[in-house]
Amino acid sequence: MKKVFLIAKFNDTTKKIYNTLSSDFDIRLGSDKIYVILGIMEIEKPDFILISLKGLDSWHHNIFMKINESYPDIPVLCYGTTAEQEPFKMHADTYRFHCMEPTPDKSALAASIHDILNKSGAANANGANTEEAKVNMLAPESVSGGETKRSILLVDDDPVQLRAVRAMLQDKYKVLMSTSGTEALILLGKQIPDMIFLDYNMPVCDGRQTLKMIREFEPAKNIPVVFLTGIGNKAHIEMVLKLNPAGYLLKPVKQETLFDIIAEVLG
Repeated sequence: MKKVFLIAKFNDTTKKIYNTLSSDFDIRLGSDKIYVILGIMEIEKPDFILISLKGLDSWHHNIFMKINESYPDIPVLCYGTTAEQEPFKMHADTYRFHCMEPTPDKSALAASIHDILNKSGAANANGANTEEAKVNMLAPESVSGGETKRSILLVDDDPVQLRAVRAMLQDKYKVLMSTSGTEALILLGKQIPDMIFLDYNMPVCDGRQTLKMIREFEPAKNIPVVFLTGIGNKAHIEMVLKLNPAGYLLKPVKQETLFDIIAEVLG
């Protein structure tokens, strides 16, 4: 029987999920506290991670980052309504976690988990070891004609801004997203993008500090970085330009200007 680790706040939804799945899987119930989650998983590694989004909020974003960082080979399913998924959509997309909305059919969740586990097992059986699987998961996407999409990393603490810029780019580019400088460095350890758009005015680790870390990270030091800033006065722009970025854009970003600077930087 496969071992499923359920990450959730303790509520009625958690009880229903537990009761629904207990006959199909060996369910291990965690909590919504990251230190508890990682502590349990160090002792007993599960085959599958199920995250119930009911009751989770912005304080729980680090759960997604830590799971991807520490256990990238374990399949993850985020379970919740469209509204519950929305705050975490960018993380789920970036880390390629599966998402599912609740249905009246009680067997649907178990069927989805079985399906994901079967596909994950088939992928490992057909190619490969865990490291190869991680590389494949992060491989560049292709567009019609066999051309490879260039990849662009967006770093911004504002989820609304991230989604807006992603929507402008996603048809032509593979878009990676991060809500902090430290999370961006974790992503760069897994894949090197062709270009980075970096918010200058972030809390804790701002754009200046993040750019410094990027340039100190050998595999990423030559990636062109374009600053995004909401401050348009001359003194601020001069300060930004002293850091020698590949360029800068003022918010709100216009799609035409975005494509122009990508063409200028990437050719």
